[in-house]
Amino acid sequence: MIQDIAPHVFHNEYLPRPMGATDAVVCCEDSQILLNVTAGDTSVTFPHLSDFSADEQVHIANSNPQYLFSIDETGYFSVSAQQLPFSALQQAQPQDASQLQPAFRCASGQLLRFCPVQIFRQQPDNATAHAIMVAYHLTSWMARSRFCGRCGAKTAPHPKERAMQCSACGNLIYPQISPAVAVAVVDLPNDRILLAKGLGEFRKFALIAGFVEIGETVEECVRREVFEEVGLKLGALHYYKSQPWGLTSIEMLGFFAELSGSDALRLQETEIAEARWFSREQLSEAPVQSLSFTLIEAFRTGEYLRYLK
Repeated sequence: MIQDIAPHVFHNEYLPRPMGATDAVVCCEDSQILLNVTAGDTSVTFPHLSDFSADEQVHIANSNPQYLFSIDETGYFSVSAQQLPFSALQQAQPQDASQLQPAFRCASGQLLRFCPVQIFRQQPDNATAHAIMVAYHLTSWMARSRFCGRCGAKTAPHPKERAMQCSACGNLIYPQISPAVAVAVVDLPNDRILLAKGLGEFRKFALIAGFVEIGETVEECVRREVFEEVGLKLGALHYYKSQPWGLTSIEMLGFFAELSGSDALRLQETEIAEARWFSREQLSEAPVQSLSFTLIEAFRTGEYLRYLK
């Protein structure tokens, strides 16, 4: 999965420090993120402070870049677009009309462009994909937390912990992390798995999933979501793995769940467009970036059986 970045090491301890030349510049605007696209294909990297001229580095360093996290020895610092010296960069013309975002050539010769954050799915190495996800999670949280929900005053980053602090009443706002479940319902006697399509933009067959509600346990959420969306009752539940999913501020918990009783489906038409049972032979190899498709691949290969013991 995306968070599996070994041999690199992700450090989420909040240890703010001055920004160094080899640290990464993180600039997010809505659902776009500034990345180095010099390679010319879908592979991207973050720009580093050293990619800018000496004067531009001073400008960025003096604009109060916000420490986010580190991977290995590289720190990732949030800088707003208004703080970046784009006026000093040479704007590069797009090679074709499909490249809607302008590109900028910085002092080192690297080509920078605002890319859709979904570009993380196309990265050949998980370290970059994970960095994009976590960077987007934190910067979007900070953008949503500029004002206090208690008194309405402005907030600012807390100097000693990862939180936004109200300038008036002192209220602390921490990053949002919402628990949710992904459920691989398996019909053991017939060696089948249940997959469904939702009504949203994502129209591939995937697992039943949903957020944990107020006052319920994770296990209760698993049973409720499956019964609400496809009308099935479950027997034993088997925890698999978890995954942070920064695009939607989720901590996803994965389960294999054994079918109990009838396999007849009753779809929740406001949520589910289609649901079907699949044998292992009917499945093709699934990408294992997300927890949902990792669960599906574990079923397809038969690995899931060891989690049911």
